[in-house]
Amino acid sequence: MRAELSRLRSDESSDLSALRDSLRRLERLSSLPCSVYFNAVREGPYTQGGEECLTFSACTNNAGGGMDPEAGTFTAPINGAYLFSATVCSHDRKKVLVAIRRNDVEIASLYDQVTL
Repeated sequence: MRAELSRLRSDESSDLSALRDSLRRLERLSSLPCSVYFNAVREGPYTQGGEECLTFSACTNNAGGGMDPEAGTFTAPINGAYLFSATVCSHDRKKVLVAIRRNDVEIASLYDQVTL
């Protein structure tokens, strides 16, 4: 009988520990955003012409808080697949080259050069 009681206490302790772990995981998940999206806008011309991050003057939507318009970087607040869409306009018929990078590695680029 004592052995059975000891086993039941051990099982109860394991179950309680598993429930606490589940509760901590649920609390962490409940603090994550359900949707992640942003819209960044640059209103002024870009004149630097280097390989630095393109900064933005406004971020009208930033659900999840992943976009930092002043730094020009997006940090994914949760794991998952992300879709990016960009509209780029040049001024004075200059060429445009924009690269999308993940951890400083180029994964996509846009290029356009107006020829007359």
